Amino acid sequence: MLVVLCAHKIEAEPFIQRYGMVQTSNVEGMTLFEGVGVQLLLTGQGRDNVARSLSKFFLRHSPQDIDYWLNFGIAGSSEFEIGTMITVCQVHHISTNMSLAVNTAHCDTLPLCRCYTVDAIEQRYLTGGVYDMEAAAIVDALQAHNVLQQLRLLKLVSDGPGYSVENLDLHTIRLMVTENADLITRVSDQLMPSTC
Repeated sequence: MLVVLCAHKIEAEPFIQRYGMVQTSNVEGMTLFEGVGVQLLLTGQGRDNVARSLSKFFLRHSPQDIDYWLNFGIAGSSEFEIGTMITVCQVHHISTNMSLAVNTAHCDTLPLCRCYTVDAIEQRYLTGGVYDMEAAAIVDALQAHNVLQQLRLLKLVSDGPGYSVENLDLHTIRLMVTENADLITRVSDQLMPSTC
């Protein structure tokens, strides 16, 4: 089974449409969608929400029973143009100064870069790579269950020095996600159990 992790429903729309997923749970802050061979968990934004959502998910599903995990979401960057799809090869949590490498198999046709996870919205982009608020919490949770090698991380650059995160609205995000839906689901298709 493939489990897709997205912070927001707007990021999840390509997967929900592609796999005909239906919402099966909205219990205790855990929103889950299911399709054949795939589940999608809305984690919420930020480290604490991700940890809480995954803890609840792990009560229902053993992490070792999942074939692949895929995190997709928007991210800021000063290195890449708005609308660029990125494969994350390393996650660095800025506040703890911890870094871990991430498997990039099935995603190697996209540019590779480091993802910096921040605890508050980033607008300075001091280094190259992309900035998000969830990847480090996902990496920590899967590392704790010894399934980090099954994780793939995809980020869509949505903001940067020339286009502030403050300018983002749902319409703009939906447009960027829709324009990249084929590319996004091409990776998830490769991770589906029937093709692996």
